[in-house]
Amino acid sequence: MSTGPNTPMQGEATPQSVPAGGFTTSSLNGNMVYYGTGLASGGTGGEADFGLFNATGTGSLTVTGYSDDAGTWSTPNPDTFTCTYAVASNGRMTITGGAGCGSGAPVFYLTAANTAFMLGEGSGVQIGQVEPQVVPSGGFTTASFPGTYYAGMIEAVNQLQGTWSGVVTVNSSGDTSITGDSTKTTGQSADQTTTSTITVNSDGTFSASSEPGVIIGIIISSTKGVFTTDSSTYPAMMVMKQ
Repeated sequence: MSTGPNTPMQGEATPQSVPAGGFTTSSLNGNMVYYGTGLASGGTGGEADFGLFNATGTGSLTVTGYSDDAGTWSTPNPDTFTCTYAVASNGRMTITGGAGCGSGAPVFYLTAANTAFMLGEGSGVQIGQVEPQVVPSGGFTTASFPGTYYAGMIEAVNQLQGTWSGVVTVNSSGDTSITGDSTKTTGQSADQTTTSTITVNSDGTFSASSEPGVIIGIIISSTKGVFTTDSSTYPAMMVMKQ
């Protein structure tokens, strides 16, 4: 946490597991989940982004992305494109290519194989993470994610957004109950409750009955996932973890 009066910041430091000889293109290989937040493209509101990376280990990266831009889901949904990636021995990774990989594309800092911090280089000042996705044999189903999870927001891009944390319970049929607390400059709310039913796709993405047909999140493993809040001017990314 910084102590300066004008630019307060806080963040996370993670040990870096550097392979013998340093990182290479083969340090990314297989399925990964990325997620992050930033400012909206129109200059008002926030943006929440998440999706899948699939890397070949030889420099090609396929992206399947979902983005809530100030309350509007970007189209096409999902946006799918392929980038070329390059990895420096110290773990700094850049992507190049066509749409989605060019000007303003994120830069990544690997902390381990298939694991990185993500920093946008455009005006949206995006920040996020990349994690390996653990896919069960046969792919994910709605029954892949039962349990009770702690959940909380990542970066709040504006004080109007506020912050939230709570508990999410999911059963094997996808029925979900959420209890949480929120706070913002205008006040605090405790023990807010809501219910929904999620439907999980084989790649780990899922929709909810609160927004039928819209992909709102993705499973990272049997004990962790991420999802967006309902569409609003300042959509947030939530991390849920056992």
